[in-house]
Amino acid sequence: MNPLTVTYSPILYTKVGWRNLRSWIYEGGFDNFLFSPNGKVTSILCKESFINLLHPIQPFKFGIKTFAAKMALKFDIKLIMYGETYAEYGSENINSTDSPSYSENFFINDGEYYIAGMPIKEIKKKYNWIKDVDFLPYEPIRSKDLLRKKLHVEFLGWYIKWDPQNIFYYASENVGYEPDTERTDGTYGKYSAVDDKMEWLHFYLHYIKFGIGRCRLDASQEIRNGHITREEGIALCKRFEGEYPKRYIKDCLDFMQINEDFAWRVIDSFRPNHLWKKENNHWIRLQELDEINY
Repeated sequence: MNPLTVTYSPILYTKVGWRNLRSWIYEGGFDNFLFSPNGKVTSILCKESFINLLHPIQPFKFGIKTFAAKMALKFDIKLIMYGETYAEYGSENINSTDSPSYSENFFINDGEYYIAGMPIKEIKKKYNWIKDVDFLPYEPIRSKDLLRKKLHVEFLGWYIKWDPQNIFYYASENVGYEPDTERTDGTYGKYSAVDDKMEWLHFYLHYIKFGIGRCRLDASQEIRNGHITREEGIALCKRFEGEYPKRYIKDCLDFMQINEDFAWRVIDSFRPNHLWKKENNHWIRLQELDEINY
């Protein structure tokens, strides 16, 4: 195969993330299109997503979902290959793993779409300098875009066991992928999802809203893959789960143009009552394993 690789830019590239992209091109030997959306617009959309949804990287998620398909349509490429299936992280029905292929409906939305929990017209009214063209990176694909076109969408994880640790070793040996120099806040690893500073904040907020943080996700996957035991996973979560993302928090808040006091008010307002209780001015975690709460 002679693949064209495409990258929808992280919101805030880390140094190691940028080096790994360059290694992909120069050591791996791949053609690559890197798309970076308007930074001023992204800043506003991330801020609104943080305030309204406690999900500041939602605009990025919209971008990466359709970017490969948009590029395939542009160049008349009929096969799109992703990595792991969404079901691997609980974001898709397990029945989707019965086949390596996703239908075109995965990309299509012909109705009104929202960003940051807001209709586009509301965002334009609040920020009248943002134009229709600025929303193009986040727009879904419409049915009319696929007239007389055929996209075949598959996931590599259907053909090979999706084991992040083994994939890291393979990428290191073959395309010069390097791990971070420090452990990622909120977990114990150094190699997974280290290209975007906003990922650190994203997984912390995921823990606040759902009680599932980055360490629990990493440990659960490594338990399933046989790399660690359940007891080791619990010990890791007791140490790292829910850790505040101090390394890049200032960069993230500065990008969204909000201060830390305001950010904490927003964060605390999203704590579900069945997961959190405030005692003596401290938040206590409910519904947690006794071994972790001890």
